[in-house]
Amino acid sequence: MSRTNAFARLALAVLVCAAAPITGRCESPGLAFSPLEYPQSIAIAEFVNRASDAIRERGEAVFAEMNTEGPWFNKKTGQYVFVYDSNLTTVVNAGFPEMRGRRVGAEDPRKFFACSQLLSGARSEIWAHAEWRDAVTKQQGCKSAFLRLAAAPSGARYIVGSGALNLPIERRFIE
Repeated sequence: MSRTNAFARLALAVLVCAAAPITGRCESPGLAFSPLEYPQSIAIAEFVNRASDAIRERGEAVFAEMNTEGPWFNKKTGQYVFVYDSNLTTVVNAGFPEMRGRRVGAEDPRKFFACSQLLSGARSEIWAHAEWRDAVTKQQGCKSAFLRLAAAPSGARYIVGSGALNLPIERRFIE
């Protein structure tokens, strides 16, 4: 698939998701989600699932570990987990520590919409996509992030996520 064709398909997926406030759904009616096919996407989903499990088991105590280099932040590969509280304030982000304490808001409408879908109970997990500038290469690309809702033993709810630039387009992204 050419890069242009891949971007066109992803643009269609974003338009379908942009209509979600009207239709109440981001996926195509009557279709179950396809399984992930590409190793990068599978690895991101597994990473987020492990982080969600850690929050469910250890609660907020795991945040200090998640905010440092280690299993939740690989400085060499750039993979990191981020966590938002139910007010959409960043509580974990070792990759970009300056983001901690900042709230996701109207300046990032796609991420805000995806998070609101999780917090409203409409979804328990979602893939979000946005145009993004790579911090190292400064090249513009498409960032795809997998977000999942996790409840801590305290009862607090958190959105856990991780992503990557220029993932292969999964069928699941455009359904």
